Amino acid sequence: MKHSPKTYQPLPRPDRHGFTVTEMLVSALLLTTVMSVVGPLVVRGDRLWQDARYGRLALEELSSQLDRLTCLTEDQRMVALAELAPSEYARAALPNPQLTAETVLDQDGQRLVLQLSWDRPAAPGRMKLVGWIRERI
Repeated sequence: MKHSPKTYQPLPRPDRHGFTVTEMLVSALLLTTVMSVVGPLVVRGDRLWQDARYGRLALEELSSQLDRLTCLTEDQRMVALAELAPSEYARAALPNPQLTAETVLDQDGQRLVLQLSWDRPAAPGRMKLVGWIRERI
């Protein structure tokens, strides 16, 4: 007597309409893990972009002020340095900007050192720009 090979017939499954508790726990764990990694990266990236933006604005302000001050005569420069303040644009864009200037005279010649500082959450931001003053002939 020959036996005919039986084909495999899966047992009928009851219809499931929903998720099991195990599936829900695994998905919640995965979601929590991804959020705990991605969240701090997004915050750090945003702070980095903001710091870069503030740096560009500070460099633009210092460059503009230095160009203006180095083109003046000595008397005009002294008056302008006494009234030195960040521009309206810098005051609107940077948090609490403070602009200072120092005139240095040494063997390299006379130069003007401008420093712009502003508030940051971690530490104050600072940028310096130096320009040499040519003596007028």
